[in-house]
Amino acid sequence: MSFDEGVSAIENLLGDVPDTDSVEDAKAKPADTVTEPPVGDEDDALLSALDDGNEGQSETSEPAAPATVPDTAMVTLEDGTTISIADLKTNHMFQRVFTKKTEELARREEQREADYKAKVSEAENEIRQKRDLILENYHLIVPKEPVYDPNDPVSFIEETALYNERMKMLNGLWQQKQQEEQQAKERQQNEMAEYLAAQKQLLIQKLPHLKDDGKREAFKKDVAEIGGKIYGVTSEEVSQIADARYVQILHDAIAYQKLKAKAADAQKQVAAKPKLVQQQRMAPQTVQERDRQGRFESLRKSGSIDAAARAIEALL
Repeated sequence: MSFDEGVSAIENLLGDVPDTDSVEDAKAKPADTVTEPPVGDEDDALLSALDDGNEGQSETSEPAAPATVPDTAMVTLEDGTTISIADLKTNHMFQRVFTKKTEELARREEQREADYKAKVSEAENEIRQKRDLILENYHLIVPKEPVYDPNDPVSFIEETALYNERMKMLNGLWQQKQQEEQQAKERQQNEMAEYLAAQKQLLIQKLPHLKDDGKREAFKKDVAEIGGKIYGVTSEEVSQIADARYVQILHDAIAYQKLKAKAADAQKQVAAKPKLVQQQRMAPQTVQERDRQGRFESLRKSGSIDAAARAIEALL
């Protein structure tokens, strides 16, 4: 509010005394007196006058901030448990710390498990390499089968025991290698079976009509005919496709070739049909002249009164 606006507001407040005030009200409310403000204090005097004039009126102020709940206050939880605000804060902090520690421990455990698996895999690979090296060079380790010498039976017994021991070790290594290869083969077969089942389910989702036996056989027939003729794809090659995306691509390509063939047939049928000759329209004057000549020709042939009337009408 500017200074002039403030002065006007004070004048309105001073002049807003009703004429019907009673004597008692006049005694209770003495007339306000205007005091000249000191020089240089116009703004302070204006603010003071505005405050005096607004006494008794409701002031619009900012809502008071809610009172802070003391830590000793008690609250009742949904399960009926009574707990203080301080304990709630403590439990909240404890929960945050516990969650942070738990996540940190989980990350450490995952890292420890990954390191352990990496070390085990490295050790297994090293053992496997050494075993394969031994099996490849077993002739350098295993001595020749001993031959019985009647003159030295003791040496024969010792050499036979050493030979049997080393052969037992080699047979154990061979069996271990075969077991690992068999386990790896079975694991690979199981993984492939799971992968094929998942891809089959995905293919049914993308192409639901292939779930029907008849439509699936029709698709196989299209693969043999269209796919083999245009793309050189055989049914055996399609049966070996494991990725559902490639089957879908082949399906769309065959559908496109079908539409392309239908479009070509339609063009041939259109081209085989006889072309319609468009007749040119005659000018109105030509039509009138032809009509006039026709009327006179009719008059010459018939000589009737009606023909004569139509011929005369054409001349008008």
